[in-house]
Amino acid sequence: MTKQIINGTYEITDKIGSGGQSDVFKAKHLRLGTAVAVKRIDKRITSESFLAEVNILKNLNQANLTKIYDISEDDKYAYIVEEFVDGMDLEEYAKEQKKIPEKTILEWFKTLCQVLKYLHDRENPIVFGDLKPKNIMLQKDGVIKLIDFGIAREYVPSEDAEGILGYSPGYGAPEILEGNTTADIRSDIYSLGVTIHRLATGQKPNPKNSTVPLARTIDPSLSVGLETIINKCVQIRPEDRYQTADEVLYDLENIRQYDIHYQNYVKSQKRRNTLAIFLYALAILLIVGGFFVNRQEILSQYYNLIDSSQEENISLDEKVRILDQAIELSPNRTEAYLAKANVYYSAKRYQQTVDVLKNVLSNLKRGDDQMSAYSMIGSAYYELHDYAGAAEIYQLLTENYEAGEDTYLNYATCLIQLGRNEEAMSIMEKIAGEGSEVKETFIRGEVAFINKNYAEAEDLFLSVIQDNSESELTYRSYMNLISIYRYAFRDRETVSERIGDENSKSISTIATVMNTYGLSSDPVLWEEKGLAYFNRAVFEKNNDAEDLNEAINCFKNVLDLGLQSEHIYTNILTCYEILKDYGSALATVSAMKENYPESSNVYVQSSRLYMLIEATKSNQNRDYSKAYEDYLTAKEKLKSGESDEQIRQLESLIEQLRAGGGID
Repeated sequence: MTKQIINGTYEITDKIGSGGQSDVFKAKHLRLGTAVAVKRIDKRITSESFLAEVNILKNLNQANLTKIYDISEDDKYAYIVEEFVDGMDLEEYAKEQKKIPEKTILEWFKTLCQVLKYLHDRENPIVFGDLKPKNIMLQKDGVIKLIDFGIAREYVPSEDAEGILGYSPGYGAPEILEGNTTADIRSDIYSLGVTIHRLATGQKPNPKNSTVPLARTIDPSLSVGLETIINKCVQIRPEDRYQTADEVLYDLENIRQYDIHYQNYVKSQKRRNTLAIFLYALAILLIVGGFFVNRQEILSQYYNLIDSSQEENISLDEKVRILDQAIELSPNRTEAYLAKANVYYSAKRYQQTVDVLKNVLSNLKRGDDQMSAYSMIGSAYYELHDYAGAAEIYQLLTENYEAGEDTYLNYATCLIQLGRNEEAMSIMEKIAGEGSEVKETFIRGEVAFINKNYAEAEDLFLSVIQDNSESELTYRSYMNLISIYRYAFRDRETVSERIGDENSKSISTIATVMNTYGLSSDPVLWEEKGLAYFNRAVFEKNNDAEDLNEAINCFKNVLDLGLQSEHIYTNILTCYEILKDYGSALATVSAMKENYPESSNVYVQSSRLYMLIEATKSNQNRDYSKAYEDYLTAKEKLKSGESDEQIRQLESLIEQLRAGGGID
C-alpha cells in the first residue's frame, strides 16, 4: 500500500473518523516523530475564503483548544493539521457513563465558557459553529479540549455574510438551521446549552424540535441553578439568551443564586431593607425583646445549614441530620424539605423522597417548583414499581401543567404495567412523531408490547439499548424487557411468535440492570429474578435443583432487603417442597406463623406440608393430626370476603384421608 504524505511532512498512519464534510486521519510528523491529526476536506464543499479563514485559527492559543499547526491544499482537498488529542469524545463518554456527576458537568460548563469567551472576545469574534459532545475530547488527564475547527470562522455582521456549513441537527441554533440569518456568538451559546443539557440529563436533543425541555423534568436530581442556566442558553430567540459567554460564566460562578432557598433568603433580605426606616423606628422596642435579631439569626442559620448539607464529602445520614436541624429551626419553610427530598432521591431512597415531598406539596407555590416536586414523586414511585401511584402523578402533571413528552412517555409506560393498554395507546398517539429517532423506536416498542407482539417489542427495546444515546430510555428499555420476558413466558401458548428462552433472558437482563445501575438492593428485581429461576426450573428443566436453590436465594434476598411479604415466604416454601427439603420447609412455615399469625393461608400451607411429610412414611407410621389441626385453624382464621378455594381443596383431602382411615 502506497504511503500518503501530506505537504512532504506528515505521513498518514490511520483513519480515525469521518463525517459529511471531511475525513480525519492520524499522521506522524516525519522529522519530529510526533503524532498529529489531519483533517481532509473536499474543496468542492468549501468556500473560496475557507483556507484564508482557517489560517486565522493558526494564531489561536488557548489551553482547551486543539492547536492548528499547518494548512495546505492540493487539487482535490484542503488539509488542516491539528494537535492529536488522545482520549474519548464526550458523546462516547456519556454513553458509557450512565450518570455524570453534576460537579463534573459544572466544571466542563465553565471550561467551555472560557473557550468561547476566548474566541468571542477577539477583535473579530470567531464563531465556533459546531459545538456538540462529539467535538469535545476528554483527555486521559481529565482535561477537555474542543476539536474540529472545520466550520469555525470570523463573525462578520452583514446581511450578505455567508451561511454556516456543518451545523449538527439538534445542536445548531434554530435561527441558523431555518436559514433566516448567519451565526453569531449567540448561536454558540445555544449549542453550548444543548451540549450541557445532553451531558447532564443523558438525553440527546430532538433534531426535529429546537425547544429544549427543562432539565429537571428529565432528571429531578439536578440543581435548579444548572437547569435555569441551561434554559436561558437554549432560548429560541437569540435576544432571549445570554448575549456573551462572560454572562454565562458569571452565573455559573454564582449558581447559588438560583437555588430556591437562596432566592427566598435574598427576597427576605430585600424586604428587610425596604422596611429599614420602619424597623429603625421600632428598633428600641423590638430589639429589647430580641425579636428581629433572633429572627434574622435563625433565618441565616437555616440557609447555612441547607448549604452545608450540599457538600459532597459527607454521608447521607449526615446530610439528613443537618437538614432536619434546619427544618426544626423553621418548620413552616419549604426549602429544607425540598433539599432533603433531593438528597434522598440522589441516594435512591425513593420511599423517603415521596414521604418528604408529600409533607411539603401543599405549601409550594403553583409553578415550576410544584411541577418539579410532582415529577420527582412520579419518578420515585416508578423506581419503587408503584405504577399506580406513578400513573396518578403523571396524569396530574399532564392535565394541570405544561408537561413534556417525557412525562407522557412515563405515563404510558406505567399504564402498560397496569394493563391499561387502551389508555396507554392513546397517550402514545399524542406524542408519536414528536421525539428523536431513538424515542420513536422506544414508543414503537411500547406499542408492540401493548399489542402482545413480544418478539417485536424485544427487538425494538434492544435497539434502544444498543443506541444508548438517551440514558433514561436505555434504563426504561431494560426494565421493559424484564416485563416482556415475564409476560411472554406467561402467554407462551397463545402468542403467534414466541421469543424463546424467556426465563434465561430475564435472569441475564436483571443481572445487567443490577450491575449497571447499582440496583443490587432492589427487592422487586430480586423477586423477578427468583420467579424466572423458579419458572425455568419447573417448566423447562424438570424441577432442576440448582435453579430452585437460586430461586430460594433470590426470595431470601427480598426478605433481607426489607420487603416482608407472605407470598415471598410461600414461594420459598414451594421451592423447598419440590426439593423435598422438608426440614427447611418446616422452618419456613414456622417463620410464617410467627410473622403472620392471623393469616388463614399460612395454616393452609402448613396443613398441606404436614400431609406431604406424612405421605413419605409407611402407612402404619403416618400421623395426620397436625395437618388436621392446622386445617381447622385455617378455617377458623378465614376472614369474611376471602376466597375459601384453598380451604375447600384441603377439605377434600381431609375427607379422602378420613375415608381411608388416616384421620379419625
